[in-house]
Amino acid sequence: MVTAEHIPAILRWLQPGEYVPNPPIFPHDMLGEIWIKTNSGSEVRLRFYTAGKNPAVYTVDGIDHFWGSHQDEQGRWVDGGVGLGRAVRTAFDATKR
Repeated sequence: MVTAEHIPAILRWLQPGEYVPNPPIFPHDMLGEIWIKTNSGSEVRLRFYTAGKNPAVYTVDGIDHFWGSHQDEQGRWVDGGVGLGRAVRTAFDATKR
């Protein structure tokens, strides 16, 4: 479980959540997986993938794929999947302190 201070950095990479009709990914390109517990108590499993220097590509509960963000905090075009992975890693590492 990550602290509330890290959640905005993770969720930022999932915006705008644009549907991808033909996902440009393969299973071996998966960067990570997170579980999100909603306010209602249900859990959502989110897997995210690299798609080169593009937005993060993620799937919710293994159904459908979505584009997330492709810009870092300075507005530079980056690999959003790697950015999301770094945000998740930073949040996870903070739980070890």
